[in-house]
Amino acid sequence: MKISWLVVAVVLLALGGTALAASDSSLSSRITRLAEAIAYAEGFYIDGSRPQRNNNPGDLTSPLGFSFIGHDGIYVIFSTLNDGWKALYKQVELMLTNRSGVYSNNMTILDVARRYTTTQQEEWANNVASRLGVTVDAIISEV
Repeated sequence: MKISWLVVAVVLLALGGTALAASDSSLSSRITRLAEAIAYAEGFYIDGSRPQRNNNPGDLTSPLGFSFIGHDGIYVIFSTLNDGWKALYKQVELMLTNRSGVYSNNMTILDVARRYTTTQQEEWANNVASRLGVTVDAIISEV
């Protein structure tokens, strides 16, 4: 899959330019790939899905400092789709740089699933892994 420079720029802007140097295309590419796989597992690409309605491709329960207008149950409703993507990129960046209080970069995709979702954890992990072309035992820092 070819990563667009626009996507990389959005990731860099979402992170405030502090966590990533513009030359670190490897980390920004991993952030983008993992975020898109999570969005896929959450059902974002299905028309009318909760993640689409809520401008929340990762079905996040915390706004991570980005603009939001409320909650749909436990899920954040972001003000714009751009804010939802920026929050998901930020969450993944925290995972991959060991700055999350919940995730670490040495976790497998299945380990992440066990904390990211409370339902259908193996199916979620399989969806993320399949989208990335790896197994559920893949370490997230290596995808």
